[in-house]
Amino acid sequence: WLQLLACSILSPVISLLHAVSSFQLLACSILAPVICLFHSVFSFHLLACPILAPVICLFHSFPVISLFHSGSSFQLLACSILAPPTAFPSAPLIRGHDALRLGAESTLVCEVLDLYPPEMLTLDWIRGDHILQSSMGSVRSTYRFTPHRPDSRAHISCRATLDLKDLPAEDRIKETTVQLNLLSPPTNTSVSVSPDEEVVEGQEVTLTCHSEGAPPPMLVLKREEVELQRTDSHSAHYQCEASNQYGAQVDNRTVTVRGQRSNTPEWRTGS
Repeated sequence: WLQLLACSILSPVISLLHAVSSFQLLACSILAPVICLFHSVFSFHLLACPILAPVICLFHSFPVISLFHSGSSFQLLACSILAPPTAFPSAPLIRGHDALRLGAESTLVCEVLDLYPPEMLTLDWIRGDHILQSSMGSVRSTYRFTPHRPDSRAHISCRATLDLKDLPAEDRIKETTVQLNLLSPPTNTSVSVSPDEEVVEGQEVTLTCHSEGAPPPMLVLKREEVELQRTDSHSAHYQCEASNQYGAQVDNRTVTVRGQRSNTPEWRTGS
């Protein structure tokens, strides 16, 4: 049988001490109060151990601890999959950046998955060369702000730093950068008439409808509140109507045709 004597969370080696007919475990997980081993000829196999043990041994590939006899010593062959990572399993994940409402309080979330120990982790929100917010001791951080037009297509980063002395400097930091996508109602909606709002018979007229928004607004050109068709050919009051799921905006122009009203205005929409 093997008995647990002392533990160390970050212990790099599990050593065994031969004492008459028993073996004693000198280094193991601090949260594992009992590890039971079964003797079978010259090997020992792990039968049971606490689920919460953060460190059982050195390797990550095998679910069983197996020991083999070599002379008067025992050596570790394989060990529990519960061994903690020695570096970041993956870069931070950022959520919420692709559905920001212009002028409305929004929340971004940064999270590092499957990281141990979280107590040694620092998460920083970064914009350009400025640290916007910093938090320690948790694998998840939220950043709340109200986006404005200059924030559209801007970039924001979440930097994760794991302060473990045994980690090489290049393995202590992981960073993720995303582009902010702002959703907004139509703005700067306009309808323009070329060459002029007053034209003569036979002269080509171009109506251009323009608007900005995210997602891009649907544009409709109307004459006297009725959607304009290419067959319409009258002097009238024209409207450019832009809309998306976040709002709508309208701009107006009046076109006057002098002489016989048989001219057909050409109409265009643009965003």
